[in-house]
Amino acid sequence: MPEYVDHINNNRCDNRWSNLRGVDRAGNAMNALMRKDNKSGVKGVSWKKKNSKWVVQASINGRVRHIGLFDDLELAELVAIEAREKYHGEFANHG
Repeated sequence: MPEYVDHINNNRCDNRWSNLRGVDRAGNAMNALMRKDNKSGVKGVSWKKKNSKWVVQASINGRVRHIGLFDDLELAELVAIEAREKYHGEFANHG
């Protein structure tokens, strides 16, 4: 049974029935927007100073999982998008 009402396009003012869906806590979290303190500009990608590389992480089954390290931000972004689509399915949110 759904616990939350999720706005598919993340616009809380858009309450059209076509933009609303019942979700559990995990589904609601997967559809969250990028954190405001994100410095890479890409959801799920951050800079790892120790390795001087971009790190991709994704939340999978309630746990943050390491996806990989990358020299190139564009490649890290593509991998992050692919991981979200694979693991989050319909709840994948890229912004």
